[in-house]
Amino acid sequence: MAPGWQSALLSKTKKNDDGHVFGPSATEIVPRLYLSNFFFARSAEGLRDEGITHVISVMEQIPIYGSQLKGTLHVPLEDTSDANILRHLDTTTGFIKATLEESTDHKVLVHCLMGISRSATVVCAYLVATTSMTASEAIDFVKAKRPIICPNLGFRRQLETYSVRFYTGQGSFAAKSVSRITGVGQSIRARVKKMKSRSSLKGAGMSRDGESEETVTSDNPPSSPLS
Repeated sequence: MAPGWQSALLSKTKKNDDGHVFGPSATEIVPRLYLSNFFFARSAEGLRDEGITHVISVMEQIPIYGSQLKGTLHVPLEDTSDANILRHLDTTTGFIKATLEESTDHKVLVHCLMGISRSATVVCAYLVATTSMTASEAIDFVKAKRPIICPNLGFRRQLETYSVRFYTGQGSFAAKSVSRITGVGQSIRARVKKMKSRSSLKGAGMSRDGESEETVTSDNPPSSPLS
C-alpha cells in the first residue's frame, strides 16, 4: 500500500491508459507535470489537448515542436549508463519548479525518445527534490503512473547520489538543498528575461557579440535541430 503522501498525489492526478505508450501518449505524473516520448512532444494536437505550455527535452538533438510553447529547456544527453545526468538535475528541477510556481495555467512536459529512462530520471529528481520521496520511492511512484519507465543503472545510481543531498540524519528533509533548487529556478527566470531582452534587441536591429546560445528558450520553441 502506498504511503499517505503517495496516495495523495495519485488521487490528484488523472489516471492514463498507457496501452499505446510507444505511440503519441503522455502521462500526468503529478498535477501539471507530464512525462512522454518524443512522438507526443512532436504532436501539436497532443500538446494543445493537454494544455502543455513548457517542454523539457532530454535528447541529443533539439526537436522541432509542433506547437507554440511559452518555454523550453533542452538537455543534450545520451541514454547510456555512463552519461552524466546528475549535473543537469538542479537545472531541470529548477525549471519545473519555477514554471509551475509562476502560474497555475502552466503545464510542463518532460520527454526523451521513448519516455522510459532519461526523462523519467528527470521527473524522479524533481519528486526527490520537492517531496519527502527517496530515489527508489520516486521511481516506484512514477512507475505506478507509467509502467514502462526504467532508468538505466547509471541514472539510478546518480539519482541516489542526488537524493542524498536532500536528507540529513535519520531521513530529515534538507531545507538547504531545497533553497538551492529555488535559487536555480530564480536563475532560470532571469535567463528567460535576458533572452526576451535579447530578442527585443535583435528585433530592433541590435545584437550582443560574444554571447553563447542558451538552452532555455521562452515564447518560441527551437525551430531547427541541433547539428
